[in-house]
Amino acid sequence: MYENKLKSLCTYFWRWATHKVFDQHGDHRHGVICFVSTGGFIRGAGFQGMRSYLRRTCTEGWVIDLTPETKRPPLSSRFFPGVQQELAIAIFVRRQGEQREHLAPVHYTAVHGTRQYKEQQLHELHIGGPGWHTSRPAESAPFTPGSSSGWDSFPALIDLMPWYKPGVATNRNWVISPSKTTLRRRWDRLVQERNPDTKQALFKKTHGRALDKEAPQIPGHPHPPVLLGEEHGPCPSPVRIARRALDRQWLIADGRLIDRPRSDLWRAVVEGQVFVVEQHTQRLQTGPALLFTALLPDVDYFKGNGGRALPLLHADRVPNIAPGLQNHLANSYGIQEVLPEDLLAYIAAVTAHPAFTERYADDLNSPGVRIPLTADGSLWHDAIRLGRHILWASTFGTRCVNPGDGRPAGTTTNWWRSIHPEIKYAREVGADVLPSTVSYDSEHEHLIIEGGIFTGVTPRMRNYATGGRNVLDSWLAYRRDRAAGKVTSDLDRERPERWEPDWSRELVEILAVIRHLTAVEPQQEELLGRIVAAPLIDVAELIRRHILPVPERAQHARTGPDHEFLPGMESVDGQPPDPVGPLSLPNDPADATQPKPHSPVHPGPRARRRRGPAWLITPVARSTPHPQWVPRQRLHRVLRSASTRNG
Repeated sequence: MYENKLKSLCTYFWRWATHKVFDQHGDHRHGVICFVSTGGFIRGAGFQGMRSYLRRTCTEGWVIDLTPETKRPPLSSRFFPGVQQELAIAIFVRRQGEQREHLAPVHYTAVHGTRQYKEQQLHELHIGGPGWHTSRPAESAPFTPGSSSGWDSFPALIDLMPWYKPGVATNRNWVISPSKTTLRRRWDRLVQERNPDTKQALFKKTHGRALDKEAPQIPGHPHPPVLLGEEHGPCPSPVRIARRALDRQWLIADGRLIDRPRSDLWRAVVEGQVFVVEQHTQRLQTGPALLFTALLPDVDYFKGNGGRALPLLHADRVPNIAPGLQNHLANSYGIQEVLPEDLLAYIAAVTAHPAFTERYADDLNSPGVRIPLTADGSLWHDAIRLGRHILWASTFGTRCVNPGDGRPAGTTTNWWRSIHPEIKYAREVGADVLPSTVSYDSEHEHLIIEGGIFTGVTPRMRNYATGGRNVLDSWLAYRRDRAAGKVTSDLDRERPERWEPDWSRELVEILAVIRHLTAVEPQQEELLGRIVAAPLIDVAELIRRHILPVPERAQHARTGPDHEFLPGMESVDGQPPDPVGPLSLPNDPADATQPKPHSPVHPGPRARRRRGPAWLITPVARSTPHPQWVPRQRLHRVLRSASTRNG
């Protein structure tokens, strides 16, 4: 799953060095390794095997994070101006004569600021000196500091909503645009091109898609049964998706164009759907910890650099919530029912604001958001009320609609005016060309775009960012006179010719959304303080109640009746659904542990092939067979047990 992360020369140098120093000579296995290298191994999921090997093999380790700003840091902070990747210094030692009975402690520190200031910090840094923080004592855990805030006792977001996928990855920019007209021009230019080499260059061939290669259909958006190289028909009707934070753009939804369409997510585009978007591969330092959208999200929706989507609903409308969790929460709060939307609103209220990210900045240095889940019923209801407003605003008034509570339907014209009348499109943007200038008048709170004026834009709104990416600047970048993003095809240069009227309305809607989100941030901060000061439902409690660990079946997409279990087969993954008890043989002791899932009887070539040295093989958590598959022997055993119980 993560093997592509290991395909770098840096990784092979690491493996060569560890083999030479620690493995090659059985009677001389002590030594020191020190590298300045890319820093993906610090927290990346693909390097779990490497971290495990170093902890088991070495005596002690030290990691200096040279790029805590994460990828594409400001130029002034880079040690090497042309290098955009994260960098780190790592020192690992195996001392002579020491027997490794425990995992090696690994210490972490980071240098911040400009390059000159970082160099000064390195000059003053000493092994054993102040400023080092020890990482979690677990084999494959990130090399980032362990928590001192109670963070590890909070359930992870994926404990609560266990099925997730990366967002849509087109791997070619020209198939997405804020302008439907531009997409049609690009399509027509491609299909009408007669020179095969030029057509190939325009298309941008990738490993997953080519002009002469068949491609699977996108659920709900079938393409004609013809190779794209032979296509001469009109452009498929563009579909709106969530391209970047609060930026709704148009996509040519044709399976022949999109490298990784994420078919399960397309199937899950159902009425009432909300996608939670989490930046889970890089540290967060500013802005909300989670984003929410009613549209299918791009893989880079969160900040333009990776992320994953957690749908509230499966394709069959079953909630994507850990089995038993809703009942347990209802019992804890003394209420009849906890709706899926209630849990989502709670998550939004607690996490979707900068105070959460700032409070847990050190913990968010390790990938993945955790949720402080209150045990107090009154705090639960307070969070739900606030969270509904956040979900309503984040989805442009398409979810959690309640006009009586100040949440009108976003499908109506000028739906924002009754709530934020100060936001107006006061003067028209020059319509003849794309904007070349954007400025902000903080005194009058005006956003000025090529002479056009948008009022009611507070400084907080103008600076609103997600993952360090300014939302308004990002939105405007796709609609200015200069191309945004990497140009890999001449079709990327085929851009809108002028400012489109719909963009003015969209921008006013975005301003209204940001105004609403920033206005409730103080309430969210105050609520978070009350929640963490009160009793919480922690991981240990969820384990006692058999809600965690989440059963394997809940971690996969449900697309309908084909994914249902046979009667009596719910326990094949080792954990039955609450409140049904586990099946066991009549002579089994009462406390016998459940057997682990079997491996497939006839593994395919991919399952048998090793792809590298042992420490490069990354543990993949979700590699069990399809939920419908049951080993024959185990099936007979369970049926015998069931028949014995039923006489």
